[in-house]
Amino acid sequence: MDFHPKSFYRCPSCEMIFSYFAASSVNNFGSTMYSDGYERGMMLFENQEIVKCRECKTFYWIDKDNFVGYIYDDIIKKLDCIDAPPAKDLNFKDIKKAIKDELYRSNYEEKCLREILWRGFNDRVRCQENIFTLKTDEKLYTENCKRLIELYDKNDTEQMHLAAELLRNIGDFD
Repeated sequence: MDFHPKSFYRCPSCEMIFSYFAASSVNNFGSTMYSDGYERGMMLFENQEIVKCRECKTFYWIDKDNFVGYIYDDIIKKLDCIDAPPAKDLNFKDIKKAIKDELYRSNYEEKCLREILWRGFNDRVRCQENIFTLKTDEKLYTENCKRLIELYDKNDTEQMHLAAELLRNIGDFD
């Protein structure tokens, strides 16, 4: 697919159309990079590849199967959905549910969800909060980290650095 900053996708459940914005460029000047690969900065923003329908609450992946068109396409003008509301990112609780319900169709999608969960837990530390707020959190965190390590490509240096960080996070190092 060609890149366009504003695209439109249809919920596979209720058929509602939502907009999805992707930056054409970003600037990480003055940003902070964390050891889990997360980067926070004034001119950076996150886009999840899985979203939640604002209408029926269905989770769905932003992909070619749900794609309607770009802001410049005649079909968007014909459907009169230029002002469609933006897709809604999943919150921390939603991500946990998406993983539990195995709402992924590939290792790539599973890895995306699990990285969001890992970084969500780590965000608590970044915000100087307790990393585990529920009794089940520590077990979920450890299982998630171990599964991410399995999913990472052993021939990819960046992914191996993240795997080392995951091992450090769960205390599995000499």
